[in-house]
Amino acid sequence: GTETLLAGQALLSLILALWTINQFMDAPGAVPSDGNSSTLREALHLLCRPHFFLILVIFNCGMALAASTLTLFGDIASNCGYTSTDAGFASGLFMIGGVAGSLATGYVLGATRAYQVILRCSIFTAVLCGCLFLVMLRPDNLLGLLVTVTFFGAFMMSSLPALLSNAVEETFPTPPEISTTLLFNSAILLQVFFTPLAQFILNQDGGCASWGSKYSSFNMYIGCFGCLLPALLYCGKNNRMLAESQES
Repeated sequence: GTETLLAGQALLSLILALWTINQFMDAPGAVPSDGNSSTLREALHLLCRPHFFLILVIFNCGMALAASTLTLFGDIASNCGYTSTDAGFASGLFMIGGVAGSLATGYVLGATRAYQVILRCSIFTAVLCGCLFLVMLRPDNLLGLLVTVTFFGAFMMSSLPALLSNAVEETFPTPPEISTTLLFNSAILLQVFFTPLAQFILNQDGGCASWGSKYSSFNMYIGCFGCLLPALLYCGKNNRMLAESQES
């Protein structure tokens, strides 16, 4: 059911966070954390860095959209005339696409280290596929819905490795566990308020939340102004990569 899918999303996010920390843990010149007070100071300092704040906004909005979509997908599908089996199958494809997209992005990041380019491309395609998903969200269009939700999940979750990698690069030499923990904790906190808000807006439509509805417009605005625009504005430094080049 939905609870299993949400647990799968949480597990996937945890695996991606651990992967990112492992990738950057042995970075040259890293500053070790020396206690809770130091960690808190570091976290507050990161919030004052404009480029990391942009990453934080993208991460929070993207995770909130993904979580609310999965949580409410049963209601979304039923309002458009689909069965619970159709909704469960579509949600499963979302997660399968997410796993494939995350693995592919992780490989490309390691091979090219084009962190900012991959970030912008993944966010742009995620927003584009999200819009296509909302266009296809209409009665008697199961095949189109299944295809678009798969690609939506793939590109939505593929942005996670790109966001985490850029966050670690921008905040270096701050220990990577501080920046990634701050991202995930703030995203979890936002979801507590975001999902009920999305549920309230969905209930206002009173029917299928297809393109042009209040729910689809809400999601489109969050995607464009909370994810795409900050990604275009982001121009942080690859501090870890610079440190490696100076040592070599």
